[in-house]
Amino acid sequence: MNETNKKYIAWIIVVIAVLVAGFLGVTYPIPTPPVSTSQALATGGIKCHSVGPTGNCVEVWNGGDIRIYSNQGTTSKFSVDGATGDTTVAGNLAISGSTVNGGIIENNTAITGTLTVTGATSLVGVATTTAGLAVGGNLTVTGATALNGGLAMDTNKFTVADTSGNVSTAGTLAVTGIATFSGFDVYSSASITPTESATVTFTPTAFLVTLTPAGAVGIALSACTSGQWTVLYNSVNANVVITDTGNGVLAGNQTLGQYDTLPLACFGSKWVQVGAVSAN
Repeated sequence: MNETNKKYIAWIIVVIAVLVAGFLGVTYPIPTPPVSTSQALATGGIKCHSVGPTGNCVEVWNGGDIRIYSNQGTTSKFSVDGATGDTTVAGNLAISGSTVNGGIIENNTAITGTLTVTGATSLVGVATTTAGLAVGGNLTVTGATALNGGLAMDTNKFTVADTSGNVSTAGTLAVTGIATFSGFDVYSSASITPTESATVTFTPTAFLVTLTPAGAVGIALSACTSGQWTVLYNSVNANVVITDTGNGVLAGNQTLGQYDTLPLACFGSKWVQVGAVSAN
C-alpha cells in the first residue's frame, strides 16, 4: 500500500471517530480529506494523482490563464484564456471522440477521414477538395460558382461539355423570355418506313420526317400536340399519298412524288396543311 492510500484510509478512520464522538456529545471538526498528491519528476515535470472524490490536480481561479511554452519560455505551444476559455494549440490536436460542438476551424485544415456535418455550415473563403464532394441534401451557393471540368446532372439528363461548352438536355427545354441563337439552326429529324400497300396511320416524330416506303402507299395522320410542326419528305421513286381524313386537315389528298415535301402544323390535335406540296 502506498503512502497516498495510507493517508486516505487514515482520514476515513478519523472521520468515523469524529462521528462517533458526536453521538457521545463531543464535537470535533471533520478534517479535510487529502484530495490530491503531486511529486516532482527527475525530468523536470510534475506527476499529479487525484485521490479524493473531488480532487483536482490543477485548479486556476479568477480568470487566470494556463500556458505551456518551449524554447526557454519564448514559444507558446498551448494556452487557455482564463476569461474566455479560448484554447490555442500550436501543434496537432487529436480528438478521440466523434463529435465537436460549436467549433470554429480557421486557417489551413487537413481532414484525412470522413467529415460529417449536421446542421447549417458556413465556409468563409476558398474550400478546396481533391477527392470529390458528396452532398446528400440540398446545396445552396451564394455568389459566383466556377465549375471546371464540365457539368453532368443524373449522368446525362443535362450536360455541359468542358472544352466546347456544348449543352445537351434529355428532356424539354422551356424558355420564358427571348432566346437568341447564332449560327445555322439544326432541327430534329427522323426517318419512317411505311411498308403496307394500304393506307396506314403514322405520327410524325420530328420536325423533318423522311418517308422511305418500299412502294406506293397511302398514309393517314394520327393525333398530334398543339404547337408541333413537321415537314414530310418523300425520298423514294414511288408516290406517297397523305389522306385528307381523320386527324389530317388538308386541301384534299396530297400526293408526294420523289423529293416532294409537305409542311404541316398541329392545331388542337389535328395536322393542318400550311403550304402546298413542293412538287420538286
